[in-house]
Amino acid sequence: MLRDVRLFPITLIYVSVLLSGREVHCEVGVLPQHEQEQQRISALLKGDFIIGALFSVHHQPKQKRVGNTLKCGRVREMYGIQRIEVTFQTIDRINNDPTILPNVTLGVEIRDSCWYAPVALQQSIEFIRDSISPATPADTCSVDQQPKSRRSPLENGVKRRRTPLVGVIGPASSSVAIQVQNLLQLFQIPQIGYSTTSKDLSDKSRFSYFLRVVPSDYYQAQVMVDIVRKYNWTYVSAVNTDENYGQSGIQAFRELAEKANVCIAKEDSVLSNAEDEVFDGVIRKLDEDKNARVVVCFCEGMTVRGLLASTKRLNLTGRFLFIGSDGWADRSDVTDGYEMQARGSISIRIHSSNVTDFDEYYFKLNPYTNTRNPWFREFWQQRFNCSIREDYGNSTVMSAKLVSASLERGECTGREKLSDRYKADPKLSFIIKAIYTMAYGLHNMHQDVCGRDAVGLCSDLFPFNGSLFKSYLLNVTFMYGEDDELVEFDKQGDPPGRYNIMNFQLLSNGSYDYIRIGDWNNGTLIMQEDELQWPRSGEKVKSVCSKPCQPGYYKNFQTGGQEQKCCWACVSCAINEFLLNDTTCRACPTGYLPNDNKTACDEIPPEFVQWSDTQAIVSIAFSCLGFLSTAFAGAVFVRYNDTPVVKSSTRELSYLILAGMTLSHAATFPILAEPSWLSCCLSRVLPGLSFAMIYASLLTKTNRIARILAGSKKRFPSRKSRFMSAAAQVLITCSLIGIEVGVSVTMLVLEPAAPTLLFPTLDRVVLACNTTPLGVVAPLAFDFLLIALCTLYAIKTRNVPENFNEAKFIGFAMYTTCVIWIAFVPIYFGSDSKVITMCMCVTLSAMVTLVFLFLPKMYIILLRPERNNRALFTTSKSIRCHIGTRVASAISSKSSNSYSSTESPSNIRDRSVTFRKPGRTDVLTGNNHSTAAVGSNSNNSSSRGGQVHNLQHGSAMQWRTHSDTNEFIYTGVVPVDRQTERRTLSCQTGLELLHYFLQTYMRNMQASQQTQDYKKNEAEILVPPWAELSPRALLDSMNTTRLRRTVISTAHILEESASEQSGDEDSGQVKHITISLGDCECRSDSSSHSPVSWSHNSDSAV
Repeated sequence: MLRDVRLFPITLIYVSVLLSGREVHCEVGVLPQHEQEQQRISALLKGDFIIGALFSVHHQPKQKRVGNTLKCGRVREMYGIQRIEVTFQTIDRINNDPTILPNVTLGVEIRDSCWYAPVALQQSIEFIRDSISPATPADTCSVDQQPKSRRSPLENGVKRRRTPLVGVIGPASSSVAIQVQNLLQLFQIPQIGYSTTSKDLSDKSRFSYFLRVVPSDYYQAQVMVDIVRKYNWTYVSAVNTDENYGQSGIQAFRELAEKANVCIAKEDSVLSNAEDEVFDGVIRKLDEDKNARVVVCFCEGMTVRGLLASTKRLNLTGRFLFIGSDGWADRSDVTDGYEMQARGSISIRIHSSNVTDFDEYYFKLNPYTNTRNPWFREFWQQRFNCSIREDYGNSTVMSAKLVSASLERGECTGREKLSDRYKADPKLSFIIKAIYTMAYGLHNMHQDVCGRDAVGLCSDLFPFNGSLFKSYLLNVTFMYGEDDELVEFDKQGDPPGRYNIMNFQLLSNGSYDYIRIGDWNNGTLIMQEDELQWPRSGEKVKSVCSKPCQPGYYKNFQTGGQEQKCCWACVSCAINEFLLNDTTCRACPTGYLPNDNKTACDEIPPEFVQWSDTQAIVSIAFSCLGFLSTAFAGAVFVRYNDTPVVKSSTRELSYLILAGMTLSHAATFPILAEPSWLSCCLSRVLPGLSFAMIYASLLTKTNRIARILAGSKKRFPSRKSRFMSAAAQVLITCSLIGIEVGVSVTMLVLEPAAPTLLFPTLDRVVLACNTTPLGVVAPLAFDFLLIALCTLYAIKTRNVPENFNEAKFIGFAMYTTCVIWIAFVPIYFGSDSKVITMCMCVTLSAMVTLVFLFLPKMYIILLRPERNNRALFTTSKSIRCHIGTRVASAISSKSSNSYSSTESPSNIRDRSVTFRKPGRTDVLTGNNHSTAAVGSNSNNSSSRGGQVHNLQHGSAMQWRTHSDTNEFIYTGVVPVDRQTERRTLSCQTGLELLHYFLQTYMRNMQASQQTQDYKKNEAEILVPPWAELSPRALLDSMNTTRLRRTVISTAHILEESASEQSGDEDSGQVKHITISLGDCECRSDSSSHSPVSWSHNSDSAV
């Protein structure tokens, strides 16, 4: 635009100079080519109103001057001659139409602009000078182009007027039209553009008298942007013709491209008539960026041709895909000779209707009869390469060189056919629209000024008001063409936009042509993609700086210039983020994850343990195994409920333990079930309750064992221990279980159970119970306390005699349980596998109890029934004796404190034990509280066949022999009469050990007799010296060693002391003796019929 401003004062000076002279063109004439440099010719059709027209009849001159002048180029058929002829045809049609301007003749004056601004300005000044010069008789031409019937009555009047110039059509170039408009608007002469598309011309503050029948370049720029976006060409280069058309067009494209996120990689401008070196520099610059393959060219046709020629010279054919503006459209002269370089290019053509009747009119033209067009003969000679003799024969100034050239070409006959190699100008319809716009504007103005019924001219039209005429032009509306296209203008004087998309293709016959592949109509682009042909066959053009990001990736743009908006690095969104737009990721709400396309968030299905999960199957398998094992153990205990093994294990507590184990295995199922209010409540209550039932029972049992063992350490307990009965044990256990139930209920009240959603990770949602760490620890804390106490008691009772080793197994169970729950704490609170961890710990704890407490007992009951004997389930291996004056019945009652807890003293009194000795017939009987008179001698008698041998007269102990079985039989009978003895011996021990003691003695005696072949009368066998009550003699008799089949008894005195016993009125001096049986083996001889054997390997006295 600066260049336009600089030219404006020059234009004014040039106007003032030219207006000082006079030039009249009354006839249509032809000047020789060499004289056109000095004087420009024009074609004129007279009328009542004159329309000026500027067409580029010749190509523009080169930049290099010839002498001091610029010579126009060759004559142009499509954009020169055809436009002139269609103008003549249209003027004739309007003048012959009685509905338009009745009795008013419309004339036209056509001048050549050579597509060059200085030439166009010169011709425009000629228009102005003719219109403002005073009319004279000499100015009136004798040549009349219209019939008299249409002559205005005013022309026959006295006063003659110069025909007014009502407006100008053209020129075709936007940059030239801007300069012409700057001149015409000074004289209020409206201008209508038929090919000028620069968006600057829509600015009415600068170009108030300009209208056009073609859409603005703003729409054309939008078409280009829509095309590049259609094929995702976001990184393109841009070239424009270095004048207003290209500058304003590329500026509009740049603005729209930025809004559409299309980046311009390289940009340059060049003049249409620039030298080849300049075009080569432009192409080299475009080739620097290899990613930009598409070149948007807002150029005149000759600019595009220069770029194609440079592409060929630089051997870059197929490197670029050019997108050309309407300056290229479908012009064959642009691609002539460079078809391969232009192949696949896309051009934009302003939509225009076909002028069907022009071809017939045009083909009838002849250079010898067409006198209205002063350039037609020149065109004819150039088109058919012939000469018209009268042109050079009548010229006296033509050079010899030109004459020689004309003679060599041959003479034109006039019969040459214009239809050969004919291609119609696509903008002919716009020229027709422009002329009709002028005619309809004059028609409407004539009717308003002169009246609706006025015929011909009226004086009110003169002087002609160009400003008023412009307002009528803006309001013109009419239908044109066979498709009834509406022609109208907005307030800027622009029509609506409508374009055709052309593709230059290689046809099947080997020729090249423009193929219509799409349309753009008021913002809507329609493309026939299957019709598009690419520069390189089969290779779709990609023109991007960076490839599009995959779903879930956002664009991290590089910093830099404007083009860097199209260059980015693809960065992945986080796992919980969706793609809000191309550059932003947004986090999904908690519990949601983006979908596969990363366009929205979907709710995460909650996870919970399914019955088909591997973990659940393993847990259920262990639980079912525990159920079966527990049920089997319970059935065995019920079946053998009255056997010593079951009795010695405290049956009531054992059944409580089995119930707790069953409940532990049952707790697996609510823990594994889908979280609900019921399952959450059960999963919090059942584990703690089942453990309480197991470990409360074990604690009660181990506590009882500990108290029994603690009491056995006393020399002579004065009273019976409390809470030793089965009922008391069950009551204590239930009290402990009640504490656990209270804790569990309290926690359920403080923290009500309910299912809840947990979010361990961003991509996981876990449906679980809302159990807090306190809700887990509080119920189990009491169980842990029970386990700790059980373990403590197990440690305290670890040294019980092997014939009563249940405490040891309880210890093993507790140790293993502690290991399990010590491992449970970090695993449960430190991992997500809380469900399986809880299930396995509960089940394993129950199974450990089953293995260590019940499996050994079931082994004895089912596989070793011979060991199901009370002798193997005692708590002491020592005999405590005291000597003193006591009441026999009282001593007997006191000694019952050491009986098994499962038997009452009365039961023991009625009990008899038989020892059978092969080869003996003596039967000895006695009670388990051996008493004898100290002061009497050993007057024993014996007899065969069941005689009774009394140890002493009045003694409660008797031994006898059985004549049938030849065995010793010992029978203990508790005396019921109350009598006071001076001295007594009371053995404070269990019944079984006393039996064992006596049997040991008898077997020692038998072994001694067999070893020494002691053969005496059986009646003479001495009985144990019980009457003497000498502890040393007692031990000596027990430690007798036989020579064969040695049986060694290491019995020895642990304690021996005397004390004053108080309490009973009959009690007196008492001597306390504690005898340990020690280690001993008692085996029957190989010939013995006795099936029983014992083995004890402990020295400790409990």
